[in-house]
Amino acid sequence: EAKRRVPPKFPKAVYAIGTKGDVRCTVHFYIDIKGIPTKVVIDKKCPIAYHKSIEEAAYKWRFYPYKNEQGEKAEAHFQLGLTFRLK
Repeated sequence: EAKRRVPPKFPKAVYAIGTKGDVRCTVHFYIDIKGIPTKVVIDKKCPIAYHKSIEEAAYKWRFYPYKNEQGEKAEAHFQLGLTFRLK
């Protein structure tokens, strides 16, 4: 569960080319036992123009540490969908 979410900024390059509509990107988070992202992987289907903005925001997110079946803090991996909306 996220403790702090940082929304990605809409890329200026996308405004410049006049893109409209929604763009959905899947982001894979790898977090350590403190709930801090150690690796962020953006799905290849996400347009490259969005990658830098997503990475910059994703590394600022913080999570409650994942606990395994024994109740111990453990590293975790999960994916999250982000939607960019330009009207």
